[in-house]
Amino acid sequence: MAKYFFDAFDGVEHHRDEYGSELDSREAARLSAQTRLGDMSNRALPDGHRREFIVDVRDALGILIYTCRLSFVGRWLDYTVPPLNNRAGATEK
Repeated sequence: MAKYFFDAFDGVEHHRDEYGSELDSREAARLSAQTRLGDMSNRALPDGHRREFIVDVRDALGILIYTCRLSFVGRWLDYTVPPLNNRAGATEK
């Protein structure tokens, strides 16, 4: 068993893991990081059109050994120009 630390960025705040988790392998740490990334993105859906989520894994010596990132990008695809009479400063004839 080895200790791994999972630092997270939810698009707004950085969270440094001060306690760590005992896991069987680096592969287990990778899977845990990916699970944490999914959980984090589900809890913190973006208020706007962009948000980035990151989980970094450090080993017991503090060396960064893995990182995973999830980017949320949303955009409207049906943008239309508002009618002339709804535009600012428009006058009706």
